[in-house]
Amino acid sequence: MLNMPDLKKTTITIELDGDQYCALLGINLMEGVCGFGPTIDDAIEAFCESWISATPSERKRAIESLNGSVQ
Repeated sequence: MLNMPDLKKTTITIELDGDQYCALLGINLMEGVCGFGPTIDDAIEAFCESWISATPSERKRAIESLNGSVQ
């Protein structure tokens, strides 16, 4: 079973960045987990792959960045 973020407690933002969509969980690309793609579906799929390959500390930092508690 995949350990995906609880979407009831957090939000993944989707924005157009140039000619690619970005699905981002976090305050920015440096502190968050993200995925890019030419369509929204592709960006979400890339995000899921990034989330799965992220370390537990990277996941924690992404979620904490939304709450302003990243150190």
